[in-house]
Amino acid sequence: MLLLSFGVWQGMLDPYTPLGQDIFSHLISGMGKLFNVNVKPEEQRVLFTAGDRLFVNITGLVRNPIGRKVLNVFVSALDPVSGNIVKGLLTDPRFAETGNFKLRNALRLIRGILSFCEEHCS
Repeated sequence: MLLLSFGVWQGMLDPYTPLGQDIFSHLISGMGKLFNVNVKPEEQRVLFTAGDRLFVNITGLVRNPIGRKVLNVFVSALDPVSGNIVKGLLTDPRFAETGNFKLRNALRLIRGILSFCEEHCS
Protein backbone atom coordinates (compact mmCIF):
# COMPACT_ATOMS: atom_id res chain seq x y z
CA MET A 1 0.00 0.00 0.00
CA LEU A 2 1.30 3.44 -0.93
CA LEU A 3 0.16 6.34 1.25
CA LEU A 4 0.76 10.05 0.68
CA SER A 5 0.40 12.76 3.29
CA PHE A 6 -2.90 14.62 2.93
CA GLY A 7 -1.52 17.44 5.07
CA VAL A 8 1.04 18.31 2.39
CA TRP A 9 -1.79 18.76 -0.13
CA GLN A 10 -3.74 20.89 2.32
CA GLY A 11 -0.74 22.91 3.47
CA MET A 12 -1.58 21.80 7.01
CA LEU A 13 1.14 19.92 8.79
CA ASP A 14 -0.53 20.05 12.20
CA PRO A 15 -2.58 17.10 13.48
CA TYR A 16 -6.25 16.91 12.51
CA THR A 17 -8.81 16.88 15.28
CA PRO A 18 -11.05 13.80 15.59
CA LEU A 19 -13.90 15.90 14.15
CA GLY A 20 -11.76 16.86 11.14
CA GLN A 21 -10.79 13.22 10.60
CA ASP A 22 -14.45 12.16 10.73
CA ILE A 23 -15.46 14.87 8.27
CA PHE A 24 -12.99 13.60 5.68
CA SER A 25 -14.04 9.96 6.21
CA HIS A 26 -17.68 10.92 5.68
CA LEU A 27 -16.70 12.96 2.62
CA ILE A 28 -14.99 9.92 1.09
CA SER A 29 -18.05 7.79 1.86
CA GLY A 30 -20.35 10.39 0.27
CA MET A 31 -18.17 10.63 -2.83
CA GLY A 32 -18.40 6.87 -3.19
CA LYS A 33 -22.19 7.12 -3.29
CA LEU A 34 -21.88 9.35 -6.36
CA PHE A 35 -20.36 6.35 -8.11
CA ASN A 36 -22.76 3.75 -6.67
CA VAL A 37 -20.17 2.53 -4.16
CA ASN A 38 -21.69 2.22 -0.72
CA VAL A 39 -19.08 2.16 2.00
CA LYS A 40 -19.44 3.24 5.59
CA PRO A 41 -17.15 6.08 6.68
CA GLU A 42 -15.40 3.83 9.19
CA GLU A 43 -14.81 1.16 6.52
CA GLN A 44 -13.45 3.33 3.69
CA ARG A 45 -9.90 2.44 2.57
CA VAL A 46 -8.89 5.71 0.90
CA LEU A 47 -7.98 7.83 3.90
CA PHE A 48 -5.98 6.65 6.91
CA THR A 49 -4.96 8.30 10.15
CA ALA A 50 -1.62 7.96 11.92
CA GLY A 51 -0.54 10.27 14.69
CA ASP A 52 -3.68 12.35 14.02
CA ARG A 53 -2.38 13.09 10.54
CA LEU A 54 -4.22 12.01 7.40
CA PHE A 55 -2.77 9.89 4.61
CA VAL A 56 -4.34 9.09 1.22
CA ASN A 57 -4.06 5.60 -0.28
CA ILE A 58 -2.76 6.20 -3.82
CA THR A 59 -1.97 2.55 -4.61
CA GLY A 60 -4.81 2.24 -7.16
CA LEU A 61 -3.70 5.40 -8.96
CA VAL A 62 -0.10 4.21 -9.13
CA ARG A 63 -1.15 0.91 -10.70
CA ASN A 64 -3.27 2.57 -13.38
CA PRO A 65 -1.65 4.12 -16.50
CA ILE A 66 -3.91 7.19 -16.42
CA GLY A 67 -3.57 7.47 -12.64
CA ARG A 68 0.21 7.52 -13.00
CA LYS A 69 0.05 10.47 -15.38
CA VAL A 70 -2.31 12.35 -13.08
CA LEU A 71 -0.10 11.66 -10.06
CA ASN A 72 3.05 12.82 -11.85
CA VAL A 73 1.50 16.19 -12.62
CA PHE A 74 -0.65 16.64 -9.52
CA VAL A 75 1.79 15.60 -6.80
CA SER A 76 4.77 17.38 -8.35
CA ALA A 77 2.75 20.60 -8.61
CA LEU A 78 1.68 20.43 -4.96
CA ASP A 79 4.94 19.26 -3.45
CA PRO A 80 8.09 18.75 -5.55
CA VAL A 81 9.73 16.57 -2.87
CA SER A 82 6.75 14.19 -2.74
CA GLY A 83 6.62 14.29 -6.55
CA ASN A 84 10.21 13.06 -6.78
CA ILE A 85 9.50 10.28 -4.30
CA VAL A 86 6.41 9.16 -6.22
CA LYS A 87 8.37 9.20 -9.52
CA GLY A 88 10.96 6.92 -7.92
CA LEU A 89 8.28 4.56 -6.65
CA LEU A 90 6.78 4.26 -10.13
CA THR A 91 9.80 2.14 -11.08
CA ASP A 92 9.27 -0.20 -8.09
CA PRO A 93 7.89 -3.56 -9.32
CA ARG A 94 5.56 -3.72 -6.29
CA PHE A 95 3.63 -0.82 -7.84
CA ALA A 96 3.61 -2.07 -11.44
CA GLU A 97 0.68 -1.22 -13.69
CA THR A 98 -2.15 -3.74 -13.44
CA GLY A 99 -4.13 -2.74 -16.50
CA ASN A 100 -5.90 -0.02 -18.33
CA PHE A 101 -8.79 2.14 -17.20
CA LYS A 102 -11.89 0.00 -17.68
CA LEU A 103 -14.85 1.30 -19.64
CA ARG A 104 -17.12 0.37 -16.71
CA ASN A 105 -15.13 2.67 -14.41
CA ALA A 106 -15.19 5.49 -16.97
CA LEU A 107 -18.97 5.20 -17.25
CA ARG A 108 -19.34 5.22 -13.44
CA LEU A 109 -17.18 8.33 -13.27
CA ILE A 110 -19.20 10.13 -15.94
CA ARG A 111 -22.51 9.06 -14.36
CA GLY A 112 -21.33 10.28 -10.95
CA ILE A 113 -20.20 13.65 -12.29
CA LEU A 114 -23.44 14.15 -14.22
CA SER A 115 -25.52 13.20 -11.18
CA PHE A 116 -23.57 15.62 -9.00
CA CYS A 117 -23.97 18.42 -11.55
CA GLU A 118 -27.72 17.82 -11.88
CA GLU A 119 -28.11 18.25 -8.13
CA HIS A 120 -25.57 20.99 -7.40
CA CYS A 121 -24.67 22.94 -10.54
CA SER A 122 -27.81 24.96 -11.21
